[in-house]
Amino acid sequence: MPVGWLEVLDNRALPGAGAGRGMKGPGGGTAGSGMDGGADGGIRELVLRWPWADEPPAPGQFVEVSPQPRSAGAGAGLDPFLPRPFSIAWWQPDAGAAPAASAVAGSRIGLWVRAAGRGSAWLSRVRSGDALRVTGPLGHGFRLPAAAQSQHVQPGGALLRAARSESGHPQPAQPQYAQTGGVSAAPGAAGAPIYLIGGGTGVAPLLFVAQALARAGRVPHAEQTGGLPPAGRPGPVHAFIGAATRAQLVGEAELTHAGAQVTLATDDGSAGFRGNVVQALAARWSQNPPRPGTLLYACGPKAMLRALADLCRRHGLQGWEAQASLEERMACGIGVCLSCICTVRETAQAGSRQHRRVCYDGPVFPLDQVLWDEE
Repeated sequence: MPVGWLEVLDNRALPGAGAGRGMKGPGGGTAGSGMDGGADGGIRELVLRWPWADEPPAPGQFVEVSPQPRSAGAGAGLDPFLPRPFSIAWWQPDAGAAPAASAVAGSRIGLWVRAAGRGSAWLSRVRSGDALRVTGPLGHGFRLPAAAQSQHVQPGGALLRAARSESGHPQPAQPQYAQTGGVSAAPGAAGAPIYLIGGGTGVAPLLFVAQALARAGRVPHAEQTGGLPPAGRPGPVHAFIGAATRAQLVGEAELTHAGAQVTLATDDGSAGFRGNVVQALAARWSQNPPRPGTLLYACGPKAMLRALADLCRRHGLQGWEAQASLEERMACGIGVCLSCICTVRETAQAGSRQHRRVCYDGPVFPLDQVLWDEE
């Protein structure tokens, strides 16, 4: 896996991200959502140059970022010591490269950071031109619809891996649980809707999914074509994002720009639906139940994901039809320290409980396979 100093191209306030509570995620201290915090309680977007031509990131993957920038110097000490995990919020390929070119030296990634502790406070204050020590991309990302995979929209997907294999480059071993995670297509049906469900800063990896679908040539809104998307392509994308109050909502503008139809939910009713994001989705599905082939991608706190898993079960979404990026604190990011264990049931058989490393076997798992009561 690549490790190196990545140049900081920008550090800017994320539009619409006010002060307030955030999620710990591959950025706030996890690998599912991708946030840590901002010095003023708001969220910062760090734009980093991505120099690794043969390792473009995939939606749902994350990076480990050492808190202290290179400008801190050797005298800065080792506190904080551990790197912080952040989901990749977006990836922009090299605009100057040919479509089939493998070089992405001019590409960049975006990370969302909220200053919730010393490590994220360091990161929220880095300046353009500085450099951060980054390891990644790590983990197994979301399984996208076949149309996105076949058009090589999902970086690190089947076509790229096949090309690297033919060129003689060794292929990394895949863990048993996710043998084809990030390579196999999701089991959605052409034209069926796709739902993105994000709580707090859990929106970060879902934005990457929305952008990957947009690059696949997906029709942003079904009504633009009379509800008939092109053959083989997924249908409209519905994004539900929630927070305690309007000031804490993030990602609305970015998801809208990526072509998603955005529904807001706030606990206090200051924006959109009054209640949490799962309740907002339940209200929608009570009027318009999900059709066969519907896909759902989610990221957020465990309480949200537990409730969402129950809602999906009641509506018949199974296996990879409903996927979630888990948020866990993790130290190494490569499956060695065992600090991010979750419990899953891989089959319906009793006694099939298994412990999995969120950083290495995930962070994406089928919602109905996670044993939420043991989390």
